Amino acid sequence: MIEHCVGIGRAFRGDVVYPTVRAGEPSVFRDCYFLALDWVGDTTAVLLGGWEKSMPEHPHAVFENGTMVHPDNAVATSYASHCAQARFSNCRMIALNLTQPEMGGKSTGILCTQGHAPTGRLHVDLKDCQLAGYSLFTPGADAEAVTYTTAGKVTVYVQFKQSVPKGFERQGRWPVELFSRIAPPSQ
Repeated sequence: MIEHCVGIGRAFRGDVVYPTVRAGEPSVFRDCYFLALDWVGDTTAVLLGGWEKSMPEHPHAVFENGTMVHPDNAVATSYASHCAQARFSNCRMIALNLTQPEMGGKSTGILCTQGHAPTGRLHVDLKDCQLAGYSLFTPGADAEAVTYTTAGKVTVYVQFKQSVPKGFERQGRWPVELFSRIAPPSQ
Protein backbone atom coordinates (compact mmCIF):
# COMPACT_ATOMS: atom_id res chain seq x y z
CA MET A 1 0.00 0.00 0.00
CA ILE A 2 1.18 3.46 -0.92
CA GLU A 3 -0.47 6.38 0.88
CA HIS A 4 -0.16 10.16 0.78
CA CYS A 5 2.42 10.07 -2.00
CA VAL A 6 3.34 12.73 -4.55
CA GLY A 7 5.13 11.47 -7.66
CA ILE A 8 6.34 13.98 -10.25
CA GLY A 9 8.67 13.09 -13.08
CA ARG A 10 9.27 12.27 -16.71
CA ALA A 11 7.72 9.08 -18.08
CA PHE A 12 5.59 7.37 -15.42
CA ARG A 13 4.69 8.12 -11.83
CA GLY A 14 2.30 5.46 -10.57
CA ASP A 15 3.24 2.13 -12.07
CA VAL A 16 1.82 -1.32 -11.57
CA VAL A 17 3.48 -3.44 -14.19
CA TYR A 18 3.27 -7.24 -14.35
CA PRO A 19 2.41 -8.28 -10.78
CA THR A 20 0.70 -11.61 -10.21
CA VAL A 21 -2.94 -10.96 -9.35
CA ARG A 22 -4.06 -12.49 -6.07
CA ALA A 23 -7.58 -12.17 -4.68
CA GLY A 24 -7.74 -9.49 -2.00
CA GLU A 25 -4.12 -8.37 -2.51
CA PRO A 26 -4.03 -5.65 -5.15
CA SER A 27 -1.46 -2.87 -5.14
CA VAL A 28 -3.27 -0.03 -3.38
CA PHE A 29 -2.60 3.67 -3.94
CA ARG A 30 -4.50 5.91 -1.52
CA ASP A 31 -4.51 9.73 -1.51
CA CYS A 32 -1.76 9.91 -4.14
CA TYR A 33 -0.93 12.52 -6.77
CA PHE A 34 0.90 11.48 -9.94
CA LEU A 35 2.18 13.90 -12.58
CA ALA A 36 4.25 12.70 -15.54
CA LEU A 37 5.62 15.34 -17.88
CA ASP A 38 6.90 13.39 -20.90
CA TRP A 39 4.78 13.40 -24.04
CA VAL A 40 5.70 10.82 -26.65
CA GLY A 41 5.64 7.04 -26.47
CA ASP A 42 5.05 4.68 -23.58
CA THR A 43 4.43 7.42 -21.02
CA THR A 44 1.53 8.25 -18.70
CA ALA A 45 0.66 9.31 -15.16
CA VAL A 46 -0.31 5.71 -14.25
CA LEU A 47 1.10 2.80 -16.26
CA LEU A 48 -0.61 -0.60 -15.98
CA GLY A 49 0.63 -3.93 -17.25
CA GLY A 50 -0.48 -7.50 -16.74
CA TRP A 51 0.98 -10.91 -17.60
CA GLU A 52 -2.38 -12.68 -17.72
CA LYS A 53 -3.54 -13.73 -21.20
CA SER A 54 -7.19 -13.36 -20.14
CA MET A 55 -8.69 -10.67 -17.94
CA PRO A 56 -8.18 -11.59 -14.26
CA GLU A 57 -11.14 -11.69 -11.88
CA HIS A 58 -9.44 -9.24 -9.51
CA PRO A 59 -7.68 -5.92 -10.14
CA HIS A 60 -3.93 -5.52 -10.34
CA ALA A 61 -4.28 -2.14 -8.64
CA VAL A 62 -6.75 -0.03 -6.68
CA PHE A 63 -6.54 3.77 -6.69
CA GLU A 64 -8.51 5.67 -4.04
CA ASN A 65 -8.84 9.47 -3.89
CA GLY A 66 -6.02 9.98 -6.36
CA THR A 67 -5.15 12.57 -8.98
CA MET A 68 -3.40 11.57 -12.22
CA VAL A 69 -2.16 14.31 -14.58
CA HIS A 70 -0.29 13.92 -17.88
CA PRO A 71 0.14 15.95 -21.09
CA ASP A 72 -1.69 13.34 -23.18
CA ASN A 73 -3.35 10.60 -21.07
CA ALA A 74 -3.90 9.77 -17.41
CA VAL A 75 -3.91 5.96 -17.40
CA ALA A 76 -2.34 3.69 -20.02
CA THR A 77 -1.45 0.09 -20.67
CA SER A 78 2.18 -0.78 -21.20
CA TYR A 79 3.01 -1.67 -24.80
CA ALA A 80 3.98 -5.19 -23.74
CA SER A 81 0.99 -5.75 -21.44
CA HIS A 82 -1.48 -8.54 -21.97
CA CYS A 83 -4.53 -8.03 -19.71
CA ALA A 84 -4.50 -5.36 -17.00
CA GLN A 85 -7.26 -4.37 -14.61
CA ALA A 86 -7.57 -1.46 -12.17
CA ARG A 87 -10.21 0.02 -9.92
CA PHE A 88 -10.50 3.77 -9.37
CA SER A 89 -12.63 5.33 -6.62
CA ASN A 90 -12.98 9.09 -6.13
CA CYS A 91 -10.13 9.75 -8.56
CA ARG A 92 -9.36 12.61 -10.91
CA MET A 93 -7.78 11.80 -14.28
CA ILE A 94 -6.65 14.78 -16.33
CA ALA A 95 -5.09 14.72 -19.80
CA LEU A 96 -3.89 18.20 -20.71
CA ASN A 97 -3.98 17.65 -24.50
CA LEU A 98 -7.20 19.17 -25.80
CA THR A 99 -5.86 19.82 -29.33
CA GLN A 100 -8.24 18.97 -32.13
CA PRO A 101 -7.06 16.59 -34.89
CA GLU A 102 -8.23 19.10 -37.52
CA MET A 103 -5.57 21.43 -36.16
CA GLY A 104 -2.79 18.86 -36.41
CA GLY A 105 -3.19 17.47 -32.91
CA LYS A 106 -3.31 13.84 -31.91
CA SER A 107 -4.60 12.60 -28.58
CA THR A 108 -4.24 9.13 -27.09
CA GLY A 109 -7.26 9.54 -24.80
CA ILE A 110 -7.62 9.88 -21.05
CA LEU A 111 -7.62 6.06 -20.85
CA CYS A 112 -4.94 5.02 -23.33
CA THR A 113 -4.52 1.71 -25.15
CA GLN A 114 -2.50 3.09 -28.08
CA GLY A 115 0.06 0.67 -29.50
CA HIS A 116 -1.03 -2.16 -27.23
CA ALA A 117 0.15 -5.73 -27.83
CA PRO A 118 -2.18 -7.97 -29.87
CA THR A 119 -3.31 -9.56 -26.59
CA GLY A 120 -3.34 -6.22 -24.75
CA ARG A 121 -6.53 -5.32 -22.92
CA LEU A 122 -7.38 -2.81 -20.22
CA HIS A 123 -10.36 -3.01 -17.87
CA VAL A 124 -11.16 -0.17 -15.48
CA ASP A 125 -13.81 0.05 -12.77
CA LEU A 126 -14.64 3.71 -12.13
CA LYS A 127 -16.60 4.91 -9.11
CA ASP A 128 -17.30 8.58 -8.38
CA CYS A 129 -14.47 9.76 -10.66
CA GLN A 130 -13.84 12.90 -12.71
CA LEU A 131 -12.07 12.68 -16.07
CA ALA A 132 -10.99 15.40 -18.50
CA GLY A 133 -9.14 15.50 -21.81
CA TYR A 134 -9.68 15.55 -25.56
CA SER A 135 -11.25 12.09 -25.72
CA LEU A 136 -12.15 9.44 -23.18
CA PHE A 137 -10.50 6.51 -25.00
CA THR A 138 -7.76 6.20 -27.60
CA PRO A 139 -9.38 7.07 -30.93
CA GLY A 140 -9.97 4.38 -33.56
CA ALA A 141 -9.51 0.62 -33.34
CA ASP A 142 -7.28 0.88 -30.23
CA ALA A 143 -10.40 1.85 -28.24
CA GLU A 144 -11.66 -1.73 -28.65
CA ALA A 145 -8.99 -2.86 -26.17
CA VAL A 146 -10.65 -1.11 -23.21
CA THR A 147 -13.66 -2.18 -21.18
CA TYR A 148 -15.11 -0.43 -18.17
CA THR A 149 -17.77 -0.30 -15.49
CA THR A 150 -19.06 2.83 -13.79
CA ALA A 151 -20.72 3.32 -10.41
CA GLY A 152 -21.87 6.44 -8.63
CA LYS A 153 -21.27 9.69 -10.49
CA VAL A 154 -18.54 9.47 -13.14
CA THR A 155 -18.15 12.75 -15.01
CA VAL A 156 -16.12 13.44 -18.13
CA TYR A 157 -15.13 16.67 -19.85
CA VAL A 158 -14.11 16.02 -23.46
CA GLN A 159 -13.93 17.97 -26.71
CA PHE A 160 -17.46 18.71 -27.91
CA LYS A 161 -17.31 16.38 -30.95
CA GLN A 162 -16.28 13.38 -28.85
CA SER A 163 -18.87 10.84 -27.84
CA VAL A 164 -19.47 9.93 -24.22
CA PRO A 165 -20.54 6.31 -23.68
CA LYS A 166 -23.21 5.03 -21.34
CA GLY A 167 -22.33 5.32 -17.66
CA PHE A 168 -20.49 8.65 -18.00
CA GLU A 169 -22.00 12.07 -17.39
CA ARG A 170 -20.76 14.69 -19.86
CA GLN A 171 -19.61 17.98 -18.36
CA GLY A 172 -20.78 20.73 -20.69
CA ARG A 173 -18.78 23.49 -19.06
CA TRP A 174 -15.15 23.85 -18.13
CA PRO A 175 -14.71 21.90 -14.85
CA VAL A 176 -13.05 24.65 -12.81
CA GLU A 177 -12.83 22.64 -9.58
CA LEU A 178 -11.29 19.68 -11.38
CA PHE A 179 -8.71 21.76 -13.20
CA SER A 180 -7.74 23.46 -9.94
CA ARG A 181 -6.46 20.00 -8.92
CA ILE A 182 -3.80 19.93 -11.69
CA ALA A 183 -1.26 21.48 -9.33
CA PRO A 184 0.46 19.18 -6.84
CA PRO A 185 -1.01 19.25 -3.34
CA SER A 186 0.46 21.90 -1.07
CA GLN A 187 0.80 19.46 1.82
